[in-house]
Amino acid sequence: MEDQITKKQNKINIHKKVFVQQFIQLTLKIWNQFIQKILFQKQIILVKQVNKFRTLLIYLCKINLKQLIYSLDIVFCQLKRNQISTHIINVQISTLLLIQGIFLSIRLMFKLLVRLLIKQILRVFILIELTISFIVYQRFKQIIKILKIASKSIVFEYVRNVYFKQILFIDQRNSLFILKKNRFIQINKDSIKPSYYNYDRY
Repeated sequence: MEDQITKKQNKINIHKKVFVQQFIQLTLKIWNQFIQKILFQKQIILVKQVNKFRTLLIYLCKINLKQLIYSLDIVFCQLKRNQISTHIINVQISTLLLIQGIFLSIRLMFKLLVRLLIKQILRVFILIELTISFIVYQRFKQIIKILKIASKSIVFEYVRNVYFKQILFIDQRNSLFILKKNRFIQINKDSIKPSYYNYDRY
């Protein structure tokens, strides 16, 4: 009698191991179908990312094995009490595995979509930053253009300051100016030694 109980227990343990493997294979199958049908068609995700999430999926399956085995124990106990045939046992456990696999896959899909959404938001911020940089660059070009026109009309002439590595501006009265925050600010000419700048006029 004890030998029969031990054999039955060993069979149950073997069934558990097989069902756990089926669970992992089933969830991977659902995941792969999701990737192929949805993500690859829209070209949202890279192959490397898919492999990373496959690894993550297997890892999560292994973490949930205790909970899964506990669920299987409950199912086996209920089926034992009711003395249901092995075929129905397989069907019920396969249904349990399918439900758990689907929920796990949905959870991982949600995490993936959140990450993709964050990446898209970051791309938008980068695009905004590039746009602002382009606008600033265009504004800078306009300022240079205005200064060139001003120098040609002999309102301002500008000289390159060798010592301070800065562009200075000189008007018809030989007063020196610097450009700061789009405004001309007059500086004291005597505070700058003549040898520190040369009059390369444009």
